[in-house]
Amino acid sequence: MTERLIVVGGGAGGPSAAAKAKREKPSLDVHIFERGPHVSYAACPTPYYIGGRIADADAMIARTPERFARDGIEVHLDQEITAIDPEAGTATDASGTRWAYDYLVYAAGAHSHRPPIPGLDSPHVYTLKDLRDAQRIKQRLDARPVRRALVMGAGYIALEMAEALRERGVQTTILHGGERPLRLLAPELSALLAAELERNGVRYVPGVVFQGVAADEQEASVTTDGETYAGDIVIAALGVRPTVDLARATGIALGETGAVVTNDHQETNLERIYAAGDCTEVRHRVSDCPAYLPLGDIANKQGRVAGANIGGGEVRFPGALGSQSVKLFDLEVALTGLNDEQAARAGFSPVAAQVTARSRAGAYPGGQPLHVRLLAEKTSGRLLGAQLVGAEGAVGRTNVVAAALDRCMSVIELMALDLCYAPPYSPVWDPLHIAAQACAKRL
Repeated sequence: MTERLIVVGGGAGGPSAAAKAKREKPSLDVHIFERGPHVSYAACPTPYYIGGRIADADAMIARTPERFARDGIEVHLDQEITAIDPEAGTATDASGTRWAYDYLVYAAGAHSHRPPIPGLDSPHVYTLKDLRDAQRIKQRLDARPVRRALVMGAGYIALEMAEALRERGVQTTILHGGERPLRLLAPELSALLAAELERNGVRYVPGVVFQGVAADEQEASVTTDGETYAGDIVIAALGVRPTVDLARATGIALGETGAVVTNDHQETNLERIYAAGDCTEVRHRVSDCPAYLPLGDIANKQGRVAGANIGGGEVRFPGALGSQSVKLFDLEVALTGLNDEQAARAGFSPVAAQVTARSRAGAYPGGQPLHVRLLAEKTSGRLLGAQLVGAEGAVGRTNVVAAALDRCMSVIELMALDLCYAPPYSPVWDPLHIAAQACAKRL
């Protein structure tokens, strides 16, 4: 008899698993169930779609249902799986139809965090987690004049949305419960982001205590402990949480991060049930501890591993470094590995060095300051992480450090690494070399 694969979730990890499994085992009867109207889309570009840099929403869709159908995969849009019976091997959709399965991939993703702030659950308070959210925000901005926007939060989505709104000429205020934007960064680097916001006309208000939100089709306001801020639209960018209610009800084990636990084959604790994407936790490759890293590239890799193993392979997901980057107006911001707090919590004795160097050779025009912070283990010199901020060269150099972390290199080895040199791209001593030298002195 033909075996069937049911995939719960159509964001990144689920479709990746479905496509890989079908390629490896063409006889599989594969069904993807997605509770929203889109499947296999890229969520990360959505702020640029809202800001106008990406003109067509279809450009963010990797595979349409029609394309999946040509490959022998049936997609069920606007259809949620509401129950899974692992003993019977069935999944029940919202219409009450029960689907027998031989394999199931739980890839329900994550959802926008809405803490218990009065008024935050209003349909006129916007979040940005998926393509449907992006279309709602863009439709609101296009439908009626928006002069003032209030953004709650200061993580990646909040920063990217601030830039998108400013590109549309909207006066933008970021209200943040913490002190620093992008809290993973060291304070000195985070301060550069706050200055970049202000330089581009974004009012940045840290340290607020949210007390309430009011919003309708015409106007909005956010009340804090000190003031009420008025605007035309509110966007809540207060982080995400793994979507695990169905997993919990099914008996799928959750980890200390609150996300689904898998082994390195992406198998859960339940037989023939796999999981991938933003609903899962991963093993951090530096700390060897569980981590929650809801990132699109990780989701795709996990999905591919799950699909390969369902198809009869023997493929492992090795974990992740947490490498990530964001564009903020004229700044590149990138990091990989652990920061100081994470390293100490994982049991390391970290030492850090932070330098500011030129992105190009001094004699060559156009060079920009590049801020590099490296973290190492004091006793062994092992490289633990890096954070880079600058107008150019931050992301590419962070990728170099990610490769070094993957190979468990020391700062001494990084200091001697044979990197490319040419005046338009780097000084003879690359900023990574300079930072590694400074860090080595602290060992």
